[in-house]
Amino acid sequence: MSFLRSRLMFLIFISELKFSGPNNVVLSLISGLKKMDLDVTVSALRKRQDDDYVARVEALGGKVEKIGRLEPVTFFVTRMANKYKPMIINSHGIRADLAILITKSFYNCNLLSTIHNVPYEDYLSRYGALKSKVMLFAHSKVFKCQRIKKVAVSNNVRNKLLSRGAKNIHTVYNGVIFDNNENKLRRENLLAKLGLEKDRIKFVFCGHLDEIKQPLIVKEVAFHFSEYDFIILGDGPQREEMESGPSNLLVKGRVNNVLDYMYVSDFFIMPSLTEGMPMAFIEALYSNLYPICSDIDIFKELSSLPGISMRLFETGCSQSLKDVISSLNLDDNITNYLIAQQCFSDICMSQNYVALCDV
Repeated sequence: MSFLRSRLMFLIFISELKFSGPNNVVLSLISGLKKMDLDVTVSALRKRQDDDYVARVEALGGKVEKIGRLEPVTFFVTRMANKYKPMIINSHGIRADLAILITKSFYNCNLLSTIHNVPYEDYLSRYGALKSKVMLFAHSKVFKCQRIKKVAVSNNVRNKLLSRGAKNIHTVYNGVIFDNNENKLRRENLLAKLGLEKDRIKFVFCGHLDEIKQPLIVKEVAFHFSEYDFIILGDGPQREEMESGPSNLLVKGRVNNVLDYMYVSDFFIMPSLTEGMPMAFIEALYSNLYPICSDIDIFKELSSLPGISMRLFETGCSQSLKDVISSLNLDDNITNYLIAQQCFSDICMSQNYVALCDV
């Protein structure tokens, strides 16, 4: 094992160096692997980047590589594998997955593909019938490839892929980076810093403002509960509609301090039509929030975790969400942070990734 730990353990391929749900999972994976004293390099298949994301990768101890100008993707992937000779190659996203699939015969190491969503639902919603059909045809080659181990981010994702013929697929829940929070600002100071009122119950939504994430339901509910604040974190095509909401609908846009807003909130709302394993949900548990989620399969799965406190409402139904909020016990003793520590930590996720591999 000492020999293995003296060389690169993980070579991760992503499409682009920027903050996103899947790439935030990569950050947690880097954090956990470094806590295991393992080396990590993140290689991007596009040259453009978010400098803040690159800085975050490097601050966590990861190394960054980028594709060369006009360099073919498959050549870059093979070059990185030859350079680092990793024990594990891990791809995130269809672009990286297909590159690994095409070049798989060149590698004598473990190949892992992390599947962050339910492609048969998500692609159609995002890309339309024709493009999604082409994408699913290509991506299904990865799902059905025995040589590549698939990491599904939930049992829901795993089961739906298995029903479509996927092979060699395993569930590993996403994790978030657990740090010591003793030095966090007190709630009162954070409220002042964020410009929020002190004595009001707060609900927080975090996600892309589009049809899949259903933020307009939160807007409708905000009109009904003027005594509560509804904080909206995220950007997207429905932002303009969201900004025309009531005064207690606080649209903050895309922020880099999501956890600050979660720390001062009381409830977390996620009304999505489809999800794989949302990082925002895990961050909400970590912040000890009480999630209120649509009754899609992933949230039914998570609501069965022993000891978790959360509620489900009928997907797409604002009245059902109103009924749930009306029936909430605002004095409940919530211990969801314990669930997060037990099931969704960065170190737990990373250990499970390594356990899947013959190293």
